[in-house]
Amino acid sequence: LSPEVLDFIKDFNNRTKLDIPFDNSDFTHSLIRLKQNLKFLNDKGLTKTFMDGVNLIEDNKECFKEFCASHGDLTAWNSFIVDGNLFAFDLEYFKKSNPLLWDFFHFFTQDLLYNGYADSDKIYCEYLNVKNTLPEVRHLDYLYIAYLLVIVDFYLNRDKGILNERLGSCFAIWSELIKRLMNNVKEIY
Repeated sequence: LSPEVLDFIKDFNNRTKLDIPFDNSDFTHSLIRLKQNLKFLNDKGLTKTFMDGVNLIEDNKECFKEFCASHGDLTAWNSFIVDGNLFAFDLEYFKKSNPLLWDFFHFFTQDLLYNGYADSDKIYCEYLNVKNTLPEVRHLDYLYIAYLLVIVDFYLNRDKGILNERLGSCFAIWSELIKRLMNNVKEIY
């Protein structure tokens, strides 16, 4: 993540912040749909982890007081930098009210998965390094869990649980990340 990417995301979040009730957000609609679509998963362990993540978020709604627009698929392959300015394109997954830093987590995680061929251990270690660079952001672990749940919802809704080998691997990685982040939350909060 270059400084230009992080600056773009922070500016985009600040310009599109919404102070809306949790239940009115696109994020909450994703959680509701995820709970319905978990029936498509044949793996009880994954289902339990994702449901535990949803329950954790719903039990801690107070961590989600602000929402903002998200590009929905901000990645290195959907953006470019010219003269220090980031330009993003391919907005087909745009959402009006996702949690703060959603695009940050997407860019970060997708880059490590698809360009770095990272497993959950590598992604988690990189997250801990990045986490230290964002001390001003409260509830970062909750925000990352929120991102992971939305991305799981996206693929479950799109593919109705029919996961190819690569996506099955991603689901396992996302599940492991959620478990680790939930452990962080229990220790810190």
